[in-house]
Amino acid sequence: MKAGCGFFDASRRLSRRCGAVAAVAALALGACGGGCNGQPQAGQQQVDRSLEALRKCESERDRLQEDLNALKVKLAQALANPGTIKVDPALLTIEGKSLMPAIQEGTLTQEQVFAVIGRSKGSLEACYTRALKRNSALHHGAITLSVSFSVRSNGRPTRIDIQPNRDGQMIDCMVKAIERWPFPEFDGQAVDVEAPVTLLPKK
Repeated sequence: MKAGCGFFDASRRLSRRCGAVAAVAALALGACGGGCNGQPQAGQQQVDRSLEALRKCESERDRLQEDLNALKVKLAQALANPGTIKVDPALLTIEGKSLMPAIQEGTLTQEQVFAVIGRSKGSLEACYTRALKRNSALHHGAITLSVSFSVRSNGRPTRIDIQPNRDGQMIDCMVKAIERWPFPEFDGQAVDVEAPVTLLPKK
């Protein structure tokens, strides 16, 4: 089978996904002389270019479909638990530790949470500093902790959880410190907060 005939089959197969490019390719096939035999060299070159354009179009369509599928997954995850506040991965450094929550719902505002954390993060730093003096294993690189808690309408943190537990005394100290963080009172149900904390030993 000549290249022109092969192109015709390919263009019909791919035109369902890349209609505009396939139309151009069909015009290129017409330049071959209207048949599968004795195509001019210029027409064959046009066919080759059109086939390459079709392949690129299909590849781009596949990439965009993958991006769309990934966005659908993220949307489904967000809709599955709309009452939980997710924290942006960007972190505030605490001598090597950082926090940055992002509030999406509730009458306790994002700015209020940021303000309390900014004023209170020194209490976590104190826990980490004491742990460094006691536990040499904590000196080997950065440690990222996942901190989650709820703030009740009276402004008191509750249900505090910190993972992983790399040092029991340090984690207990941090839990007690967060329990004392003074959030403002607000109306409505408790607001959930999730925040990453990165610990880095000073050199």
